Amino acid sequence: MESKIGENSASFLKGKGIGEHPETDGSLSESGAGNIQILLIEDDEIPRRLVYGFLKNEKCLLSHVKNGQEAIKIMSEKSFDLILTDMEMPIMDGYEIICHIRQNPKWKKLPIIAITANTMQSDIEKCLSAGCTDYLIKPINKKALLEKIGCCLSKHEDGKDPETKNETPMNLRFTKDDKNQLFCHSGKDRNPEFLDEKPCEFAEDLKELFPFYLDSLKEDLSKVKTAYQQLDFESIRFIGHNNKGSGRLYGLNDLSRVCEKLEKAALDKDEDAIKDLISEMERLYEIIRPR
Repeated sequence: MESKIGENSASFLKGKGIGEHPETDGSLSESGAGNIQILLIEDDEIPRRLVYGFLKNEKCLLSHVKNGQEAIKIMSEKSFDLILTDMEMPIMDGYEIICHIRQNPKWKKLPIIAITANTMQSDIEKCLSAGCTDYLIKPINKKALLEKIGCCLSKHEDGKDPETKNETPMNLRFTKDDKNQLFCHSGKDRNPEFLDEKPCEFAEDLKELFPFYLDSLKEDLSKVKTAYQQLDFESIRFIGHNNKGSGRLYGLNDLSRVCEKLEKAALDKDEDAIKDLISEMERLYEIIRPR
């Protein structure tokens, strides 16, 4: 379900220069006085680049770190107006960093938006109970992101708690033309049939990131094989979790489902299932990789 920016949120965003695209400035630059300071805590490069793409023309300054430890360090050095955080990360995850933030009196009311690939209501309630102000389900879209930022910041300035709206995860899909541009193979058309078809709101942003996504997927395949040999279940779980979200982002639902199963198998320490799922993950990569 696509979120629409409400009147109050939209007014607040425009007042801050968010959602407007003037000819001059509006980009992420240190010179922009009055820009909103946002910290993104995200270990996965794909959603990190996507969020940057959504906000690069807005009047905000986006800083990013890869885990909670790095977040604590940078938050001790500079102030932020809002935090966007993934919940599943190595070293220190989103739940731990939120607990740390809320224990500090000066950050007690700091708006925190959870970004999660988990769609169960129990997972959402866990995020909110941990101290998140609101949440976004991966794959996120620009309208929902701006709406959440505007709502959280406006309520924060008013001293009120924002009203959390239930969000339905988007099923992002591409048209046949999008498919042909994403999967450009020589010779016979090898476009995967499991790639769903429907116009995608921010297909252009995703197309730019697709070559990087394929490189990242190839690298993760190498990492997950090494992790399996070492029986490093935690690393396998993170790789499965991240690619569950990234696969869903590109409408690669078979790949996303395999990675979701891989995440669960790692939690269960099921070596046989992990081996089979890595093989299936590799098979699906062979279908979509460039020739």
